[in-house]
Amino acid sequence: MGRQTDKFITSPYMTKFEKARVIGARAQQIAMGAPPNIVINTVGGALDPIVIAKLELEEFKVPMIIRRPLPDGTFEDWPIHMFNR
Repeated sequence: MGRQTDKFITSPYMTKFEKARVIGARAQQIAMGAPPNIVINTVGGALDPIVIAKLELEEFKVPMIIRRPLPDGTFEDWPIHMFNR
């Protein structure tokens, strides 16, 4: 998939801290009743919100944006689907 990351200054890779925060926040949303953005196979036992959040992140289907602060005080907003694998 062609991702246009030319307009961004920071790295097109998510840090482990960003991944942890996204998975935690999305798992909490799912636990509170938000519909998952992936097809869930109930036979496989993927009913745990953390597992569902991880699967969504692997498929870049998490409906979130990561805000990265820059040294000059501005921010870059990265949609999850724009990150490289």
